[in-house]
Amino acid sequence: MNENGTKTKEQDGRKPVEDYRDADGILICGKCGEPRERMFPAGGIFKEPHLVPTMCRCQREEADRQREEAERAEKRRRTERLRKQCFPSSGRYAFCTFDADDGRNAAQSTVCKAFAATFDPKDPEGLVLYGKRGTGKSFHASCIANAVIERGFSCLVTDIKQVVNLMESSFEKRSGNLERILAPDLLILEDLGAQRSTEYVMEHVYDVIDGRYKAGKPMVITTNFDFRERILNATADDPWGRVFDRIVEVGFPVKYDGNSRRREIGMKNRKDFKRKLGIEGIVEMRDDYSVFATRAFRNFFSQYELHVGSTGNLGLSIGIMGAALGYRVTVHMSADARQWKKDLLRAKGVTVLEYGADYSYAVQKGRERAAEDPRSYFVDDENSVDLFLGYAVAARRLKAQLAEQDVTVDDEHPLLVYIPCGVGGAPGGICFGLKQEFGDAAHVYFAEPVEAPCMLLGLASGLQNAICVQDIGLTGRTAADGLAVSRPSGFVGETVKAIVSGGFTVSDEHLFTDLHALHETERLFVEPSACAGFAGAVELSKMTDYLESSGLGAHWENAAHIVWATGGALVPEGEREKYLAN
Repeated sequence: MNENGTKTKEQDGRKPVEDYRDADGILICGKCGEPRERMFPAGGIFKEPHLVPTMCRCQREEADRQREEAERAEKRRRTERLRKQCFPSSGRYAFCTFDADDGRNAAQSTVCKAFAATFDPKDPEGLVLYGKRGTGKSFHASCIANAVIERGFSCLVTDIKQVVNLMESSFEKRSGNLERILAPDLLILEDLGAQRSTEYVMEHVYDVIDGRYKAGKPMVITTNFDFRERILNATADDPWGRVFDRIVEVGFPVKYDGNSRRREIGMKNRKDFKRKLGIEGIVEMRDDYSVFATRAFRNFFSQYELHVGSTGNLGLSIGIMGAALGYRVTVHMSADARQWKKDLLRAKGVTVLEYGADYSYAVQKGRERAAEDPRSYFVDDENSVDLFLGYAVAARRLKAQLAEQDVTVDDEHPLLVYIPCGVGGAPGGICFGLKQEFGDAAHVYFAEPVEAPCMLLGLASGLQNAICVQDIGLTGRTAADGLAVSRPSGFVGETVKAIVSGGFTVSDEHLFTDLHALHETERLFVEPSACAGFAGAVELSKMTDYLESSGLGAHWENAAHIVWATGGALVPEGEREKYLAN
């Protein structure tokens, strides 16, 4: 009962009391006993006393609850929005928090926590987290970012490579991209010094750090440089000198040492993964790859199935290798695939599914089939980072081969590479690897059929995989079956758009002309698609304006040209004769 003796929660102990009116005719809440109306006396424009609504305690509490929930929801939305803006390409660190800290760097953790807890966007003083690789610098930097975001401040986590990519845009875009880097309350710049110290790179790095410095905005920087030996005591001829001057003035140094956590975590993960897969004891780190061809592993791999979508050679390689290792393999082939490739795969025990549509459709069907079985894996030439980086390894091998032949590659001896391109996975990965190995001395050009220049179209339009060759009236058909792709990989396009030097198209007639010439002069046989790159150097030599503007013209006589011509060793003799007779 309430203070007036009225039941307020239940009536007869069974059901809630309904709202009712008291002796004065005022509506009373049946739950809390407070009035939901007030009586206003006569006066002013009202000649008679009148009732007006008012909130009882129940309604006030519900209104408070809804307001607080709306505020929490808005904070969650803002936090999520800030987090997405902060970690545009570092998803693995997006949810690192100090709660997950294992305490092995207790002193460093204390400093980072204090910085985050007292963060003030108007205080230019930041942190420089320095030390060996894998010691926890990136983890603590990400913890700071998330703690600052939880407090409602904006933050951006990026690295020098991303900064350079953003700054390589047109002048109009470059100005906007620099503002995007300078705008957040906190900038976290990862792996300072892990890049080539070219004048071009250094200029962009300085623009960013100097811009933050002049704006009085704080930064957290991670680097493998030793603060005292390298940063604090930089010499006059050090290319990083100007950058270090700014960092020293506004960066409090925090040293990280000890063993590499990444290595420790990696070893533990590998051990756990082997236990999970049931292969513990049958393979060790010291073993070479031949162990995977043993009966024990063939039996193990036979539990799993590989799927791949292909117009040709990727399907061949995955199919033949996968079947040899014991996997069940299904290759989803488009209408452009050659019959001899399908026959060879079936002879190796591979399941070949044929589609009357193009490469994109075959890939879509392959993905769908793989998704139906948790023990299936789709080899994704469009979106796989692992496969992309696997292709990139070719650049390191090429570097060793060039060194063996005493071929110099530097700014005065540029390396020009012409690579046939379909969906983009292999040429994109190779391009990425070449830029990692040779930097600005490497110039990569993609070669595509006249009727199927999907990567060139995606890059030139800026639409990447949002456009296909049929959209501009092309057929997508070509004798170069490995290049018969209508829509490029969006992942590859976004990754290489700032590092690939250009692209060109080649007619089918030209492909067969070069195929025949290569066989006649060098006694080498390759498939038509592998001949796409031969036109590159010839056509490029005619582009005098481009050679002059790019700086290649001055060193053209010293340049090394490589035509990436792979594919042909498995072509049956009868098919070779047909190609050579074309």
